[in-house]
Amino acid sequence: MREVLVGMWSTLLWRGALSIVFGISAFVWPGKFMEVLAAAFGIYVLVDGLMSLWGTYAGKTADRSRFFSIAAGVVSVAVGLLALFVPATVIRYLVLLIGIWNVYMGGLQIVTAFVLRKELRDSGWQAFAGVISILFGIAIAYYWWLGVLTIAWLIGAAAIATGLILLWLGFKLRAVSSRTVDRV
Repeated sequence: MREVLVGMWSTLLWRGALSIVFGISAFVWPGKFMEVLAAAFGIYVLVDGLMSLWGTYAGKTADRSRFFSIAAGVVSVAVGLLALFVPATVIRYLVLLIGIWNVYMGGLQIVTAFVLRKELRDSGWQAFAGVISILFGIAIAYYWWLGVLTIAWLIGAAAIATGLILLWLGFKLRAVSSRTVDRV
């Protein structure tokens, strides 16, 4: 799994940038953002899942621990397609889906931090991002009645925080990857 994760540094950078753009749009246009949230979230999660699946194969390893990365990609693609093709139903349950997705992805971030603890001395930040994602997921699913503006801003803040962590991790893994190439 280490080789897969180290090999996918560039996809982490793209995922981080996409997450930050998604988050900023929630702050800049909160009313319109909530009107198109089902489609925006569907596209975001679909692309995130496809990039996760692509990044798994870009790692060029046959490691059996690819399961976690593949699982993250498949779940993200499925949630994204639901948000795009069944928006009336999804709008009703979108807050719950966002919460579940954040809890799931947060758990995978914690697993990733544990796996990379030897490569990255400060992988605790990845685990911290996972904990934040889990707490956000639980809070947004539980407090569904919060106002539209508050939900948009919470989603924006979580996306920006996750994006910054993904950018940080991508740059860290890029350094690890170049050190590995230099040794060969």
